[in-house]
Amino acid sequence: MSELDGQYYMVSEVAQILGKDPMTIRRAMYNKRVKAPSFETRRGGMRIYLYTVDDIQELKEYFAPRVQPR
Repeated sequence: MSELDGQYYMVSEVAQILGKDPMTIRRAMYNKRVKAPSFETRRGGMRIYLYTVDDIQELKEYFAPRVQPR
């Protein structure tokens, strides 16, 4: 990803930061519960999603524990 300026994270890195399984993050994106990451590229026929710090913050908010009303 050297052609991009700035700091970008792959889904496996984001999953580690958030303490989630990478598939959990992908599933939330595919089901349109969260927006797609800022960048997408293809390498060798594979689609690679690249997340910014702002993208990660949005995911943190989405996956934050929700308090149940009593």
